[in-house]
Amino acid sequence: MLTLLVLFPLVSCQVALTVMTLIWGPPAAAPLLPYELTRVILLSAAAVAAPWLLKPSMRAPLFPLIVALCLMSIVPLFSPHHVFLAIVNALGRPELMGVVIGALGVGGLMGMLVVRGIMTRTAEQLSLAKGSTQWGNAHALKKPTKGLLLGKMGADYLRYDGDGHLLTVAATRSGKGVGTVIPNLLNYEGSMLVTDPKGENYAVTAAWRRDYLGQKIVALDPFGLVETCNTKVASLNPMDFIDLGGEDYVETAMMLADMMIGRGGQIEESHWRMEAKGLLLSFILYVAEREELNGERHLIKVRSLLTQDSEGMDQTLRAMKKSALPQVKEGACRIEQKADRERSGVFSTAQSHTHFLTSPRMQHVLTSTSCNLEDLRRGKMTGYIILPREYLSTFAPWLRLMISSCYYVCTHGATKKSRPEQRVVFLLDEFANLGYMRNIKEAVSLGSGYGLTMWLILQDLAQLRREYHSEWESFLANCDVIQAFAIQDPFTSQKIAQLLGEMSIWQRRLNKEDKHQFGRMRAGYEEGSRPLLKPDELRRLHPARQLLFVRPYQPVAVDKFVYYKDPLTASRAQPNPFIG
Repeated sequence: MLTLLVLFPLVSCQVALTVMTLIWGPPAAAPLLPYELTRVILLSAAAVAAPWLLKPSMRAPLFPLIVALCLMSIVPLFSPHHVFLAIVNALGRPELMGVVIGALGVGGLMGMLVVRGIMTRTAEQLSLAKGSTQWGNAHALKKPTKGLLLGKMGADYLRYDGDGHLLTVAATRSGKGVGTVIPNLLNYEGSMLVTDPKGENYAVTAAWRRDYLGQKIVALDPFGLVETCNTKVASLNPMDFIDLGGEDYVETAMMLADMMIGRGGQIEESHWRMEAKGLLLSFILYVAEREELNGERHLIKVRSLLTQDSEGMDQTLRAMKKSALPQVKEGACRIEQKADRERSGVFSTAQSHTHFLTSPRMQHVLTSTSCNLEDLRRGKMTGYIILPREYLSTFAPWLRLMISSCYYVCTHGATKKSRPEQRVVFLLDEFANLGYMRNIKEAVSLGSGYGLTMWLILQDLAQLRREYHSEWESFLANCDVIQAFAIQDPFTSQKIAQLLGEMSIWQRRLNKEDKHQFGRMRAGYEEGSRPLLKPDELRRLHPARQLLFVRPYQPVAVDKFVYYKDPLTASRAQPNPFIG
């Protein structure tokens, strides 16, 4: 309103002075600026504004303003003080009063048209009733100097330093490793656990994290992918976390059984899977209780008991019924109660889901523990879980066991332990290929309270829906950051388009006039909506660009990070054996 109160008298007086100057000549006072400079400035402003006349919503305020600028450019520009004195002086002379009043009328009319146009434009602004989404500016991501790297906007690094979880969705071979995983391994100073399908992350980042960040490096690498890096492969026995003297030993054993059996893509747990988990629970606790003194307190022993001959099984069941643990006794009795056909089905299910334990490579990494996972919680450790991509499906239970063991250490008894100075980041590449992980799903909802950040990386949302069925959307709901690029499949593109939301726009509409106007069409405009990006537009997103959804801000389109091209990370990286 203050702008309008100032603009109206300025335009009115200057246009009136233009009319009087055209009739009588310029005032005797010196102009504010040389006439040619004034003319160039005013006509340039009019020329800059002219293209906006093509936008219907801008015509009302701009047309009278452009006309006023053109009129004002005819004469020199004088100070408002001199203009006021000239008008007052002319009004005091009867022979000039008529011309002055006429000039003021023209100036006032032009000033009113300018003010009315601006007020009309204000009234005609989009109400956002059809959609309030618009592209954000990423200011909130430019402020942090520490945190997780998300991308770049020009020369500015975009970081997230909140306590929420992150989800990345990008097609295969689209730069998830070089743009998301490796940059954060070369930048984040806290503890990290990363799944490494090729050993690439270890080869490029382990030296920096060990030598410059002072991190303990643990490589769980049963297939020896990083042996050429002079690395000692670590081992981790999940059964070491079963403390029979504590109160949570049953829950720990249940977690191990759940990670090995999984859900197998089914909506509900089948009878055979549930019974197989109960069977595994009993055998795990039996081995934990009886085999500790013999040095065979590990899952390889559990597998050997599951696959022994019938005579050996009978002896084992008799021994289990004498156990001091009620859960072991109960398990043996439940097995004996079953009919032969059901019993055979339960054992077959348990055996089929523990086939991976027959591999000698698993025996090397599961029979003992050579690392202290407490260092992960203390912020002093980086763990690389390395497995060839072609074995992801076969050895997914081992990956689940390793991740769950690390999660157990970070959360078990957390209320009695000091929180880590920096959040522990679980950077889980190929997350959907790990299979159903109940504890990670719960961690996304609750894990932020334990000082944990889950960063889940997928190829598409259809993978997540395949494994988690009706629960998959909870990942989208509970992740504070969603990163998306190289979207190709229809389901993911439709879902991301929905997340982007709708924006309000002006839509051109043709209305047929009445018969007295010979049936001509008249153009009008009304408020409508359209997606910020349509699914087909998402699939055509430039390969160097990405979308970021950061709660509670508007979505942004920014540049992807490439670690070997950026000065922040290029000097920290070791040679990448997978990039020629």
